[in-house]
Amino acid sequence: MQKVYAAAPDIIKLVEADRVDEAIDKILAFRPSGNGTRYALIRVLISTRQVRNSARLTRCALHAFERIKAKAPNDPELFYDVANGYQVLIESAMQADPGAGFDCEDMIKQALRYFGKADQTDPRVVTNLGNLLDTLGRPVEAIACYERALALDPTFAMALGNKGMALELLAPISRYQTTYLIHAHQLYAAALQSEASLIEVGGEEAVVHFRRRDEAIVRWFTNAGQADLLDRDLSHEPYDDQPLSAFVRFQVETCIRHDLYLNLHIVDRRAQASVGDRIVPVLHRTGRHGR
Repeated sequence: MQKVYAAAPDIIKLVEADRVDEAIDKILAFRPSGNGTRYALIRVLISTRQVRNSARLTRCALHAFERIKAKAPNDPELFYDVANGYQVLIESAMQADPGAGFDCEDMIKQALRYFGKADQTDPRVVTNLGNLLDTLGRPVEAIACYERALALDPTFAMALGNKGMALELLAPISRYQTTYLIHAHQLYAAALQSEASLIEVGGEEAVVHFRRRDEAIVRWFTNAGQADLLDRDLSHEPYDDQPLSAFVRFQVETCIRHDLYLNLHIVDRRAQASVGDRIVPVLHRTGRHGR
């Protein structure tokens, strides 16, 4: 890897001088040496972007990758970094113009593709996929990703905090606004208990961001004279499936498992409030009129 780190500064200088084509050529001309492959160089450049905040550097690295992807090793870490690169470009575009999602369609498809090729047992992968979905205005699906990440590692702080943000976003349009905000506070508090983990994955900015959002929720409840609600146990009794037929029970379980209920009671999917109305199959008979 020594040659990789030695080659990276020259490529970065070319990008900063707006000589992107030369930078891409230099990446493609890089000669492999042990672990120091062109793909490793691309990964270093994508990671460096996070420090330098240069979308052009990320775009350059991804252009080079797309030209040699046919020979890329089946390396989940490589695909994870590539997916992150596309995600960074999408987020930058949508921060500049919230309506830019349609213009980012190709990048979105690429990001989803490479997240799918990354290690699905790595909570970082599933969490970042959730972040992408949240950026695209799909917070319910994002929450499902954060929960998958937490199933892999219940203490993964970035998934805890990001799930809290998604719940906070959904709170105003839910019938359960107070519950959502209480749960968001509890998730932020759990994430902030693992401050070192947050810094390692998301930097100091993640700690500051989650703390500010949590403080705003606490202030809202305190001003309303309801600060005691923030420690409420949000668990529910599970819904009663005894009156259900085997068929309807199967449908209810399928809907819970695949997040098909639309009432957004995401705090506890197995509660009656989450299941909502009973499913009543409607049977239609076909035949001629008047017969």
